[in-house]
Amino acid sequence: MLVKLSILRAVAALGLLCASTGVAALVALEDEQLSGVTGEGIALGFTDIRLTAGPTTFFEFTGDTPPGGTGFQQADGRYYGISLSGNTGGSSWTGFCGAGINDMGCPIGNTINYFAPFDNPFVLRAFDYSRITYTGATQSQPILELLAPTNSDPWRFATWSEVVVGANTNNRMQGQILLKDSKLSVAQPNLSVARSNNKFRMLKHTDPSDPTVGFIWENSYEGDFRFSINQAFASPDVYGVTPIFGATEGFYALNVQAYVPLGQMFYQDVILDDTPANDGNFRIELTRLPNSVNAYNDFYSLAGANNNINVGYTRAGRPERYYETHGFFKVGSSGTINNTGSLGAGGTKTRNNTDGIFFYKGDTAGTFTAYAERPAINPGGNPGGPVSYTYGGLPTVNIGDVNIEGMLIQHLEITTCSAAGVSAC
Repeated sequence: MLVKLSILRAVAALGLLCASTGVAALVALEDEQLSGVTGEGIALGFTDIRLTAGPTTFFEFTGDTPPGGTGFQQADGRYYGISLSGNTGGSSWTGFCGAGINDMGCPIGNTINYFAPFDNPFVLRAFDYSRITYTGATQSQPILELLAPTNSDPWRFATWSEVVVGANTNNRMQGQILLKDSKLSVAQPNLSVARSNNKFRMLKHTDPSDPTVGFIWENSYEGDFRFSINQAFASPDVYGVTPIFGATEGFYALNVQAYVPLGQMFYQDVILDDTPANDGNFRIELTRLPNSVNAYNDFYSLAGANNNINVGYTRAGRPERYYETHGFFKVGSSGTINNTGSLGAGGTKTRNNTDGIFFYKGDTAGTFTAYAERPAINPGGNPGGPVSYTYGGLPTVNIGDVNIEGMLIQHLEITTCSAAGVSAC
């Protein structure tokens, strides 16, 4: 209730600011006046926006020296020049850049016209939902949530990274990470929901034995991904100095669509806790499903006589909640396959470099040699010995698309390990 009251005060104050003309200061509302004000939260709109950090501004993750005899080495990681910009590339952190493949040669773009439009903003609010709890009962509970836009102009995100192994700056790898055509929402198979948006929620975990603070993250994203390490001839290639990356080399994953729900209202949450040894380590846990029939039916979407555990999943007529609990991860759109040469006559058959997952050699000399192996199929359908395929002289190798649907994360636990506890981990 205190959270709601604070948000309503903020909304009321914001309304006064927008409505007032010629007023030098805001005027606080008394409780009697506040009782007549209603609101749904704080709307955050972002238009004509671009956020860029300096090319040598970094976040750092410093490793510790591991105990001798473990075989581990210290590793330090840094992310430099983080930028959020428009979808059309135009510049780099230093030096020059080209358009590259799919306009992913330049890491930094123009401004984003409508990152969060005025009529489709980020929303921060306290809200009541009625859902199944850890014990299986249906309960109404207030939560604090941040909702991303359901649609917006596409944008690009970029950073260059540096990993140093063994505390020796000569043992380093500098790379570039680039996201393009990105949105914090994704098209849903459920026709009643056109797009699912990113949702981050904070609430009380409903397990009676552990009433701690819980989090739920419904991660919705679509866009293109590139990671590259090739540096141009003019690049300094020096520790801590901004590189000049090539425009085309790298690993690509185009047409990514992902929806990964971590937690469900109100029977599964992400919680933070210490380890039983109380040794300074901590763990991040997506809690186990409770022993509750109602929770099972909701999580697995088993409700209904034609969609229960005895009959199996139905592919049509699924309940609407199916698309809230079941995630998916897709790369590529199973587009056109380009043929070069003739099959069976020493030719090759490769996918194009405009869709799916592929590697591209870049502007330097040299080519790929692609290798694959599969069991031979003998007469009668019995597998035989392996059959190998090798194709050389390829400038690009496309390994196809990814389509994973119906993902359910029942339990996940990540535990940190201090240097003193490496053997125990």
